[in-house]
Amino acid sequence: MTVTALVTIADVQQHLNLNPADMSHLTELEGFVAAATDVISGIVGDVVPTARVDTLDGGRSVVVLRHAPVVSVQMVTQYGAGPAVLVGQPLGGSYTAAGYTVDLAAGILTKRAASGAPIAFDHGAVTVAYTAGRDPVPGAIRLAALELVRTNYQSTQQAGRPVLAASVADDPFTGQPMGDWLPRKVEQLLGPYRRGPVVC
Repeated sequence: MTVTALVTIADVQQHLNLNPADMSHLTELEGFVAAATDVISGIVGDVVPTARVDTLDGGRSVVVLRHAPVVSVQMVTQYGAGPAVLVGQPLGGSYTAAGYTVDLAAGILTKRAASGAPIAFDHGAVTVAYTAGRDPVPGAIRLAALELVRTNYQSTQQAGRPVLAASVADDPFTGQPMGDWLPRKVEQLLGPYRRGPVVC
């Protein structure tokens, strides 16, 4: 699935004080923007709102979506005795046996009984159509993307080659390569949004 870039080329040109009419570095900048979007998404989870469909295993009271955070859930269908569409319900409200609640930040769905107690999804597949990402995208994350692009663009102007993801210590939660490709300022900007391990 194609994910929209976190920042536009116009954003980058303004951040780098480049002439917007100069397209000589367009392909290079597009590559840096795409790479920055991938790296930041790996560290903080999905950022740009993106439609996704996951097919997950049932049989437990929770299912964990493959992408988080989540903007909204459009449809949840469990395939046990037969296809059944479940209804999203707010925590603390009234429930039906075909209801679920969702933790948008963690991307975790919990099936609920009428009492509100967690109950198991039917054994079999559970298909979830949802939108992952953040809406709106926090300004600090956008700035981190611009700074990441700036670092790599400037390295090409000074040394002729970008400093791409180094084969040094990985992020302990996401496995994303860190090192010189993630400047200290970018780490600080992303810090409040960094994903931790999912516990369910």
